Amino acid sequence: MADIFLSYARVDQKKAKRIVNALEKLGYTVWWDTTIPAGETFDDVTEKALAAAKCVVILWSQKSVHSNWVKAEADEALRRDKLVPALLETVSIPLQFRRIQTVSLSNWRGGTSHPGFKEMVRAIEGLVEASAKSRGEASANLERGKDRRLGEKVGRSGKDRFWLRYLWLPVVVGLILVIVKFLMDTISQPKAGELHIFSATDSVVVSVNDSTLGMVHADSPLRLSWPKGQYLLRAEKAGFNLFERSINVKAGEVTSVNMQLTAQAGPPPEQTQETRTDTPAAKTYSLVVTVPDVFENAKVFVDGEWLGNASGTIPVPAGHRRVRVVHEKGWYETMLYVEKDNTLLNITQAEFKSKNMADTGR
Repeated sequence: MADIFLSYARVDQKKAKRIVNALEKLGYTVWWDTTIPAGETFDDVTEKALAAAKCVVILWSQKSVHSNWVKAEADEALRRDKLVPALLETVSIPLQFRRIQTVSLSNWRGGTSHPGFKEMVRAIEGLVEASAKSRGEASANLERGKDRRLGEKVGRSGKDRFWLRYLWLPVVVGLILVIVKFLMDTISQPKAGELHIFSATDSVVVSVNDSTLGMVHADSPLRLSWPKGQYLLRAEKAGFNLFERSINVKAGEVTSVNMQLTAQAGPPPEQTQETRTDTPAAKTYSLVVTVPDVFENAKVFVDGEWLGNASGTIPVPAGHRRVRVVHEKGWYETMLYVEKDNTLLNITQAEFKSKNMADTGR
């Protein structure tokens, strides 16, 4: 529990830091919002710190008088009778706080002999001492209550004391047995299995339930720890027919999939002059895919066909295209309408999805 809770506007942080340093040199502990632990919410930590502090110092400035946070904290401190307001500059403070004596630190430069600073320290000292006295009385009352209850217990018969001493043992033993059984059941029942994916064809893009896992090569199978359940596995490569298979991953077991992709049939025989119809080819535009350095040389697939690597110019037929960018560290997929040269697709690091199972969204 800190002696002082300091409230201020963010733009006044440097001035607030000087005040914190000066108060700490005098032996006070100061809480301010730079001490919020990682992983905890700002609202909860601030509310607990304000309630526990022995006094609350509010730094009024041109910015803080308009801050809802500062005014709310000042209002709570006023309600708890532990408000110490101070002016960092000449401003008109909110109306409800004007009846409280406010010290001026407008020309304070860090020394402890400044009149305004000395007056603020006197106010803090009074509130801290009052809080310590109040807590001491509460502690004494608590001890007296314990002594009274202890006297009542001593007055009981020996038989009553025996039952009070040993009646809780069966409850504790039963609770321990329940916890041990729960832990043993949890450890003995695996929640995931292993998924091994093999391919006789190189450079095959594999996805499970439309989430791309990466690329599998003939000499480099994909081995993953995978949650148990039913999934749809797909494998794609330009020039080959789409491979699909339903797989059932069982907890604690290895599920192996050997993908056998078949090459697509060749083009149909050339039509005769009498029956052939000339269909103009779709216009081709250039696509530029940019990625962060960590995903350099990522492969770019357009409608399932590998057309090149990121950071280079890739010729793409006009129209709506499915663009997938695959790297050993992650992947990205989107639908893109290509209608002009130098169409730019700029992918940030945050948009790449990790190949790790924890990041596939399952």
